[in-house]
Formats: sequence, C-alpha cells, structure tokens
Amino acid sequence: MFLHDGYNRRHPKRLDPSQYRVPEQPVGIVFRTKANRPVLIARDVPSRVSDALQFNAPNNGVELIAWSIMPDHLHVAAQVGRDGGDLLKFINGFKKRTGRTIREAGFVGPVWQRSFWDRHLRPKEPLAQLVQYVAWNPVEAGLCSHWYQWLHTWFNDDPRRYGLAATDAGS
Repeated sequence: MFLHDGYNRRHPKRLDPSQYRVPEQPVGIVFRTKANRPVLIARDVPSRVSDALQFNAPNNGVELIAWSIMPDHLHVAAQVGRDGGDLLKFINGFKKRTGRTIREAGFVGPVWQRSFWDRHLRPKEPLAQLVQYVAWNPVEAGLCSHWYQWLHTWFNDDPRRYGLAATDAGS
C-alpha cells in the first residue's frame, strides 16, 4: 500500500466526523475480519451479523440499503436517515456487538480488523450502482454464479428497484 496521500498501513485517512452524519448520503462500507479469517458464513454467524446490523442501524439513525455477508468481509450500503444519525456510532456499535456475539458462538480472538473502508457516493452517482456492487460481490468472488443465489445478501427494497433482476447474466 502507498504510504502517502493520507494512507498508512492501518487504514485510509478518515473524513471529518461530520461527513458521517450527513442525512441521506449513501455510503458503501466494507468490514474485513481480522487476518481475513473466513468466519462470517460459519454456523449461525450470518444471523448474528444480520441481527447486529438491524439492531444498530435504527439505534444510530442509520438506514440500511443492502448488505452482503462474505466469508471474510461484509459489504454494507447505508445512509444516515432524514432526521439525522451517525454512521461512525453505527459502525462502532455493530463491530462491538458482533465481536461479542461471534465470540459467544465459539470463535476465539478478535473478529474484525481495526478499521473499515468506506466510500461516500457523490451527488450525481446512482445508488443502484452501489447496490449492484454489493449484490454481485459474491459472484465476483466465485461463491455463486448469480447474485440471487447468494443466501447472505439483503435488500431494503425489491432488488428490481436497483436494476437487479433474477434473470441477470452479469453486471
């Protein structure tokens, strides 16, 4: 990784915290497991991740748009709600909750890497593009042939709203 332009070995330079509180600003977030351990689709871990997402989002004023749980990372598309919220508090609460519950499921050691990756959509960028990226990630990773075959993907609305149909041959 390059060690200039605000990047270091730990994580990219973060935006000002106020940028994580902008209402209705779609953000793509990627959480990676510590040492890229493939624990996220083992046993009942996907339901623990799903429960933690759905618990922490409304408690922090965050609206979930889509997610895809991969073996060693998680893609989330989310935004702060119209009435305000805080994505950083959501992220921290989610990581703490899942870290605890995944360890309760029998996994030893830290669950998540220290940081996360995020990308805030620009005003003219289509939300559908972010959601399609989340949906097609399991296909790109070779885990299935079509996005609709992956059992660990969730949408807040009909996937067709985002240009996804069960007959898609590619993105």
